[in-house]
Amino acid sequence: MRQFMAKPCRIPFTKIVTTGGIYGFYGGGQGPLGQNVIQYINTTLLVGNSIASGILSEPRWHLAGVYGSIYGFFGGGVYVSGLGQNKIDYINLTLTSGNANNKGILTHRRIGLAGVSGFNYGFFGGGYYVQSGIPIVVRTIDYINLTTTIGNAINRGLLTQKRVGLAGVSGNIYGFFGGGGDDIIEYNIIDYIILANTSGNALDRGDITVKRYYLAGVSGDIYGFYGGGEQLLPPYYKNVIDYINITITSGNAIDRGDLTIARQELAGTSGVIYGFYGGGYSGFPLSNVIDYINMSIISGNAIDRGDLFTPTIQLAGVGS
Repeated sequence: MRQFMAKPCRIPFTKIVTTGGIYGFYGGGQGPLGQNVIQYINTTLLVGNSIASGILSEPRWHLAGVYGSIYGFFGGGVYVSGLGQNKIDYINLTLTSGNANNKGILTHRRIGLAGVSGFNYGFFGGGYYVQSGIPIVVRTIDYINLTTTIGNAINRGLLTQKRVGLAGVSGNIYGFFGGGGDDIIEYNIIDYIILANTSGNALDRGDITVKRYYLAGVSGDIYGFYGGGEQLLPPYYKNVIDYINITITSGNAIDRGDLTIARQELAGTSGVIYGFYGGGYSGFPLSNVIDYINMSIISGNAIDRGDLFTPTIQLAGVGS
């Protein structure tokens, strides 16, 4: 059986648009130009490559993103030490140049976590850390205030199941953590939280269509979409896109269509109408593909929009 922790890990993220912003950003990950690159796209356009905008405060991959009306935040991840990071960086989502700055830290170091975002608070869920050389998968949910650029994360509660490589999609009221896995199993779990609350554990909502981890999420006004991912046994890489209604707290995900390329360790960023899946891994060379879907409809395959500034896996998305 394939060893789950044998290679580095990743998470995605996403949320409903609160501002009608223009830009979506991908940060960090592993690629030929390093692990601290921030690149952006115009989410109102369906053609074009991403453009480099700056760098993170520290190189890392398998991080997570959350965002508010002005700021986007990259939390956690791992660099060469293998122990994981607890740093939270922020960028201004209205600007297309400039480096990330430090906001604070997570409650503890975590790798392969996921993010969901509300109007005031962003939540980082799941992941793992390394202790005495052993990966410890967690259920932790932290939160930060999205309206400020200083302050550490605070513990909010627990996921229903410890897991790494999960993905987030978000609505106006609820945030949903889908998929993930641990050393020996992948999950199809979808948990949810109320985004206005800063205490309380996640609750079970239903299942995604295919058990998998290292998938990515994008979110519209009514629907959230989980794309890609990996399973422990071959064929490893998935092209499936499934969706849920993000205005309700019960029901399983439904198949919507396929990505242009089966891959895992990709990231999602969302505009007003379109959601974009960038990067990922399905064997070498690394993927630089950016796919898009119309988030107002629930059938149809993703379409190629362009390429990342640099091929990247294990990155995170924030905005728009």
